[in-house]
Amino acid sequence: MIANKKQNIVTTQINKNLIPEGLYHATLSDVFRFENDHGPRIGFEFTLSGNGVEGQEITRTTSTRCTKKSKLNATITALSSVKSITNLKSLIGTQCILLVIQKTSRQGVTFNEIDRILNSVDLK
Repeated sequence: MIANKKQNIVTTQINKNLIPEGLYHATLSDVFRFENDHGPRIGFEFTLSGNGVEGQEITRTTSTRCTKKSKLNATITALSSVKSITNLKSLIGTQCILLVIQKTSRQGVTFNEIDRILNSVDLK
């Protein structure tokens, strides 16, 4: 399904070059598997466009389990009009709108997170 491409992924942008909170046009540029302290994960890497963030990348990570209420299901649903996807790589190139927010970790580090993914068709 997805090659185990990136082993040491940084899923947030820590304190430098933070993306201001807001809605951004984006394109899904990569999908990959990796493992961290939470176990096997899937990374969805988006490239932003416009609003002074042209070319910046941000990643949403999800578990590999696709349940009705999972982030993986919400991500696939936002990026595809098809109910069942067998190859997540087929979603690469899909355009969407991301709601990017800022959060602060328990250690006091501020980082970006993708709060929601909206299908750009939904906004027309």
